[in-house]
Amino acid sequence: MNNICKNHDNLRYLNATIYLVLFLFNIVGVHAQEDTLYHKIDSVEVVDSYVSPSIKASLPAQFIYSQELQILPALQLSDAVKLLSGTIVRDYGGIGGLKTVSIRGLSAQHTGVSYDGVSLSDCQTGQIDLGKIPMENIQQITLNNGQDEALFQSARQLASGAVINVATQKPSYSDSKPVSIFASLTGGGFGLINSNLLIQNRLTKNTFQSHHPSKSTCKAYSSFNVNYLQSKGDYPFTLFYGGVNDSTSMEKRNNSDIKTLSMEGNIHILFKDTLQLAFQDQTESVLTKKGELNIKLFYYKAERGLPGAVILYRTITGERLWNDDAFAQIHFEYAINRSWKYQLYAKSNYSRTRYLDPHFLNQDGKIDNEYKQYEYYLSNGIKYERKQWNIFLVNDLFYNNLDANTHFFVSPSRVSCLTALGTQLIINRVKISGSFLHTYAQDFKKTVDSTIHFQKVSPTVSFGVKILNKEEFYFRFFFKNIFRLPTFNDLYYRDIGNADLAPENTFQWNGGLTFSKKFWQKRFTVSTTIDGYYNFVKDKIVVIPSKNLFIWSMMNYGKVNIYGVDFTVDMFLRINKSLSFLFSGVYNFQHALDITDPNSKTYLNQLPYTPEHAGSICLLFQTKWIDAGYTLLLSGKRYTLAQNTEQNMLPGYIEQSISLSKDYSFTEKKQTKGVSKSNFSIGIKVELLNITDTQYEIVKNFPMQGRSIRAKILFKW
Repeated sequence: MNNICKNHDNLRYLNATIYLVLFLFNIVGVHAQEDTLYHKIDSVEVVDSYVSPSIKASLPAQFIYSQELQILPALQLSDAVKLLSGTIVRDYGGIGGLKTVSIRGLSAQHTGVSYDGVSLSDCQTGQIDLGKIPMENIQQITLNNGQDEALFQSARQLASGAVINVATQKPSYSDSKPVSIFASLTGGGFGLINSNLLIQNRLTKNTFQSHHPSKSTCKAYSSFNVNYLQSKGDYPFTLFYGGVNDSTSMEKRNNSDIKTLSMEGNIHILFKDTLQLAFQDQTESVLTKKGELNIKLFYYKAERGLPGAVILYRTITGERLWNDDAFAQIHFEYAINRSWKYQLYAKSNYSRTRYLDPHFLNQDGKIDNEYKQYEYYLSNGIKYERKQWNIFLVNDLFYNNLDANTHFFVSPSRVSCLTALGTQLIINRVKISGSFLHTYAQDFKKTVDSTIHFQKVSPTVSFGVKILNKEEFYFRFFFKNIFRLPTFNDLYYRDIGNADLAPENTFQWNGGLTFSKKFWQKRFTVSTTIDGYYNFVKDKIVVIPSKNLFIWSMMNYGKVNIYGVDFTVDMFLRINKSLSFLFSGVYNFQHALDITDPNSKTYLNQLPYTPEHAGSICLLFQTKWIDAGYTLLLSGKRYTLAQNTEQNMLPGYIEQSISLSKDYSFTEKKQTKGVSKSNFSIGIKVELLNITDTQYEIVKNFPMQGRSIRAKILFKW
């Protein structure tokens, strides 16, 4: 949360400061539906309303902030994403298991994941492994169905059916503290060790010195984050021989170890200019944001075992997987004047994947394949904004190349050009947005003298209206037509690729209602959203694991109908500034049916690994003594293959976890000019995961981890 800035020297601006703080201040809420703001200004208690953008958004949006992540039993990004409405996380078990997410029945490859505004790419399966992103440095997680309502974004983010935006922390410092250090150590069952170090450094003075109308100024700060994780992953599980009522044995997961190292460096530079503001009879010069430059370097290295599917007596495998990912990205934003803004994204990405099967029965007695992917990306955008009308134009250019050490590999490359034109109009209580996305892509094959090109225009329109003038009650609707080309992994990877795959074309419709109401002097908030949706997918690409989490089979479903309902309810109660309670519940109903061929045995059958019913419950208690969190995840039955037979059915499950945490602050008593010279705190967190020791599988023959415990200690200075 942003700290309240108190101005003791200029009391005549107190009212303006209060309203500004109320607008910018965010309070705890897992899905950020709507909360009460509670704070003190000069010993005056202020309670006021804050309506979350998720209530007002014309496209469904959900938020999780760092405050919730600190309390919830969550170690990896996937643990938090599971709590969001409409998500299906495929988890292959343990800390090291691959974790991908699909939204509202769309494939995981149709779900974009952006990291500080730039889309991530992955060469392992064409999907983003959520386990690659460290949790310690995350400020906010946002899930947007359709697309983000914000106009100023890259065209690539508009090219996905749904987007998960991950924003990292941006430091803020007091004048007496130019450096902040955060260090944590987590230990848990089955050999889990996770250490993290975050150093934030102010490169310039925190206070802008220029107050002259003709001068601009800037401030800069840097951050460095390193995260190390390892786990043996040798958790016990129950092996069933034939069926649930047949004989069983207790086994241990084998070859499920993992070691990862990630490092991230950032430089943030803010440019500010002066703005003349009139307060009553006086005019003051106020510094406003003129521009921003963010530079990021990221490196990720991992080695893991691939435990494989547990089939009858086969519980031991020897496959290994290595990942090396590195990228550098730049984001530059500049306000040309009060109406025109310019934005640039640039990125260079390198990914290396090595897969080893030392027991494969071929002439060499093994498989040892290495894949390298390069990406170069540039995005330019400009926006014109007025009080009620905005328009933007953005163009993305990127080049991808994939190479491998296998014989007769085609070494494909792809040049893509995405151009988006959009507008937004706000008239009283009505908000209308629309955009057109033009996509052109051309593939080249190094060993084959042929090219493949494709182009298409994809429209999106959204509509939102506040139904009642004095109540936070909204109706929203959006339509989006989007497609995705098969990735290099879909087309060319060994034992995975299918060169005959067709592009996946998706039509999305959504209509919903949002409502929020405050009671008890605005200390108790009830918020709810309900959205009905219908997705029609032509040539849907479905990814199904066959041998292990690296060996897949890819296939097209000719036509798929997906319709469902997402329902959320949030209740937030703040008794005083040190005692609060939050309840958040999510329910998802989804039918995802194959309608390709009426004569097929799979006609009107539910798609694999797509439950009809799913949901989650989250409880948070915050007191001055201790903070507590509780999560419940529920999933109905799923089918592992296209035919919905009893043999292909996976039973539903319920998983529950709890956490307890407490922060102890130590402040040096000696102060200078009312500001403490140093502030040091220690945080302790204990988590009990899967408290009922439920034995279940999200993917068939990949048993999930049972009951376990984690403990974490956090140092802040």
